Amino acid sequence: LLKLLSDAGEFDELPVRHNEEMLNNELAGDIARTIESDALMSLDMSSPHSKALLLVLAHCCRLPLPISDYINDTKSVLDQLPRVLNACIDIAAEDEGRMDIVLTLMDIAKMVSQGLYLQNSELEQLKGVNRESILLLKARNIVCLSDLMNIIPQRMREIEKLVANSNTNNDSSVSNSSRNSINSSSEFSISVRELPSYVLTISTQKSSSVSDQMQFPRGSVCEVDIAICKSNSNSNTTNQLRKGGQQIRKAPSWWLLLSLVDDAGSGKMQLLGMKRVGKIANSNMRVQLRFESPKQAGIVQLVIRMVCDAVLGVDQMKSVAVVIQ
Repeated sequence: LLKLLSDAGEFDELPVRHNEEMLNNELAGDIARTIESDALMSLDMSSPHSKALLLVLAHCCRLPLPISDYINDTKSVLDQLPRVLNACIDIAAEDEGRMDIVLTLMDIAKMVSQGLYLQNSELEQLKGVNRESILLLKARNIVCLSDLMNIIPQRMREIEKLVANSNTNNDSSVSNSSRNSINSSSEFSISVRELPSYVLTISTQKSSSVSDQMQFPRGSVCEVDIAICKSNSNSNTTNQLRKGGQQIRKAPSWWLLLSLVDDAGSGKMQLLGMKRVGKIANSNMRVQLRFESPKQAGIVQLVIRMVCDAVLGVDQMKSVAVVIQ
């Protein structure tokens, strides 16, 4: 999908200067070693689209760029990429509800925003966290952001000390290590407290209700009402998790996706409806989402996903059983 995105017409004019084919080849080698894939080495290194792909991957792998011109080129590519991504998401959503492709494209949006490759730990988004602290956290069964967000305050203080000590161990200077320990602990604590967290509630005014179970007529255009309530009063409206490199400072925006669980047992999801709700400025928000109900009667599982475009690991999900009459 990244290759498809980089082939967009928006990158036709990305400059490939004299001798940059060699620099592109070297950069492709660095990226290939980082992501453990040799597929990049077959690219046409004189193509602006190949260069766009390499710059995006270098940004996400947090690799140094060979010359200063590549820094400006990366900024240009990252400025164009969100527009291309949003267009592809809309196309995938309209193409028979390709839920798998839509979610992958949304993951790419987060990956680019954070400058973090998807195979890396999402804990790397937090300030004050390094490779050593990630291993220590993993040993304590903390492998993702949701694990941290659900920790009780007493245990969080223990985790903060652990992160601070891991930064102290990486600095040979006593004075610097002490200062780094305090800074990393503070930065880590603030990053965790500011992670966006919401509670979703699904209801409808147009359906009848028996024992609190929503009912919809089959094969009809229906509407659900989704209440979004902020559960973390400290969450910041600006994405400040990204550490170093090409910082993309932006307020996170959100998508709402309504999907249907495949009743054949394959686990596949059919996308029924999608709406971009943008930035959530207030603590509470209500959104109406239209969809076409299944043509077969029965009890089905509807899943509401609230997907962030800027941070990995903070998406919200709510599942509800409804009756199709």
